[in-house]
Amino acid sequence: MNDKCKCFEETLERLKDHVKKEKVPEGACDFNIEFEGATYFFIGGDYSPVNPKVKYEYRLPKKGGGYRANMTKGDSIVIASFCCFCGRKLKGKVS
Repeated sequence: MNDKCKCFEETLERLKDHVKKEKVPEGACDFNIEFEGATYFFIGGDYSPVNPKVKYEYRLPKKGGGYRANMTKGDSIVIASFCCFCGRKLKGKVS
């Protein structure tokens, strides 16, 4: 029995229909829709295909005191352990 939810696929399909109807002009072609920040796992398991990305920035101190003028920026992805649509616990190993 495959107990994986289809929430992301079903939601994206509903969004596709809505966006095409409400936002895309008549006669447009090559329409594509996808979640931003999609994650592809090459290992087996049950994972969320879309995971939130957090951005951060900070200012490093100078050797002689004070802080550098430019910000140092970075980002990281948070892997979800539950489906954000139905609340089902995902079975993939998240460490």
